[in-house]
Amino acid sequence: MPITDEEVKEVMRDVMAIVDDKNNLAKVEQEKEALGHDLALVMKAVTKNATDLLLARIPNYGFPATLKGVLNFLDELNRPSLRNDESLSAGRLKLMALLMP
Repeated sequence: MPITDEEVKEVMRDVMAIVDDKNNLAKVEQEKEALGHDLALVMKAVTKNATDLLLARIPNYGFPATLKGVLNFLDELNRPSLRNDESLSAGRLKLMALLMP
């Protein structure tokens, strides 16, 4: 399903509301602590949790409720027409930091 630049921005605002939620961030940090910062375990657990957070919103915008849907959404953020959008750039960095601890 084609999605406009404005729709990509709308999805990002919605996703950032979840990512920026202090309760969600605290859960991610607690998980890191519980796993002893073992990089392999942290990446596996945190990536799954971060993906689950995204899956709570992106299907509302036509993306599949799968890892492929998350990857499709992330790919949309890299459109040439959106590369210079500062709010999206900041959001991309937050998402990548969350998905790739």
